[in-house]
Amino acid sequence: MNALPKIQRGYPPDIKEIRWMAMIFTKLVIFTELRQVGLKLEATTFLVSHALK
Repeated sequence: MNALPKIQRGYPPDIKEIRWMAMIFTKLVIFTELRQVGLKLEATTFLVSHALK
């Protein structure tokens, strides 16, 4: 009987919970985007430095 209130409280999720999840998701997306951009920049600088030698 104690499990029922927990399940009901979980749906629908709180606004705070949704915001928190969205924030984490956004940060993850931004982080992966930045990493990809960083890798591209590294590759470009590597190629340029080798072309100039």
